[in-house]
Amino acid sequence: MSNAMVCYSTLIGVVLAGGRSSRMGRDKALLPWGEGTLLNHAVALMHSAGVETVKVSGDRPGFDCLPDTTPGAGPGVAISDLLASLPADAAVLVVPVDMPLLTPALLARLASVSGRAAYFEGFPLPALLPTRGPEGQPLRADALRRLHAQAASQALPLTEDEAAAFVNVNTPQEWNELERT
Repeated sequence: MSNAMVCYSTLIGVVLAGGRSSRMGRDKALLPWGEGTLLNHAVALMHSAGVETVKVSGDRPGFDCLPDTTPGAGPGVAISDLLASLPADAAVLVVPVDMPLLTPALLARLASVSGRAAYFEGFPLPALLPTRGPEGQPLRADALRRLHAQAASQALPLTEDEAAAFVNVNTPQEWNELERT
C-alpha cells in the first residue's frame, strides 16, 4: 500500500449496526451488554475514546442514524455508502457493534493516526477511513480489504494482549463463549 496522506478536519464515529445478524439468529445490536445493549456499549465506547459525533448505521430509533442504502450487500458496500454520505473532509472511525471487548484506548490510538487511514494488523475493523480517497475520489468497494487499499491504509501493530480485545461475536456459540469470560 502507498504512503499517501489523507487530510481531514472532522472525525465522525460510525457504529456498524445495520446487518441482518443472520448467523446470530437475532439482532446482535440489541443483545444485552453491561447496563444496556451492544449498541449502547459501542456508542459509549466511541464517546469514551474522545469521538464527539457518533452515528449508527441502519434504522435504530433513538440514535443518530445513517440508512443502509444497499441492504444485504455486506460491510464493504455498507461502509462505502456511509463514507459517500458524509462530508468530504471527514475521517470516519468505523466500529462494528459486535466487538464489545474493544477499549477506548485502542479506539483513541486508531483515531489519533494523523493524516492516514488505518486499521489494526490482522483486523480490518475497527478502521479509520477518509470519506474520499487520496485523489479526492469516492472510496467504493465490495470488500474491506479493497477499501483499505484504495485509502492506502496503514496497518498498526498490536501486542498479544491488545489482540485479545478483537473478539467478534457472530453466532450464538461465540456469544455464549463471550458471556462466560
